[in-house]
Amino acid sequence: MHVGIPGVAYVGQQLKDLLQRFPKAQMTQFAKQEDVWIVSVPEEGLSCYLVGPGRDSLKVASVGFNFEETYLGAREGTYRTREGIGKGSTVNDLLGTYGKPVAITGERSAKPSPQQPAPQEDPGAPKKYQYANPDGTVKTYFVVQGYRVVRAVVNDLGPLAEYVLKNPPAKN
Repeated sequence: MHVGIPGVAYVGQQLKDLLQRFPKAQMTQFAKQEDVWIVSVPEEGLSCYLVGPGRDSLKVASVGFNFEETYLGAREGTYRTREGIGKGSTVNDLLGTYGKPVAITGERSAKPSPQQPAPQEDPGAPKKYQYANPDGTVKTYFVVQGYRVVRAVVNDLGPLAEYVLKNPPAKN
């Protein structure tokens, strides 16, 4: 589960290999950083974050793929996890395959402002079923809409924390 799509798009894959597999992939710099790139293949339903100290050393640190519907310009794809979760899978399939998740959150989980109470959550809103590898270094989440599993994202947390700029440096 915690690799992506084996042999296709997976954590640790080099940019060269990904582009050989998908020569029409689109590359976009993330936040004008030279060490973080988003590689998307919208017609395949794939999107990856690649990180590294230079373009020749970029590796996949996050891979996401759609199972159903178009999401952020990426069409639904035909890929499945190694264990078979993909288009047509339900939350029961997910739970039966991977067991209880480490967390279930809203799709866009954010901490509420201390000045405002947390908004009431829409029961029909998408949920993230989050799973972690044994040492917690890689997290995979599945987006569930109603009873359907619609997307999966695998994140290698170390490289993402090292390279993705979360907060701008403080100005002196």
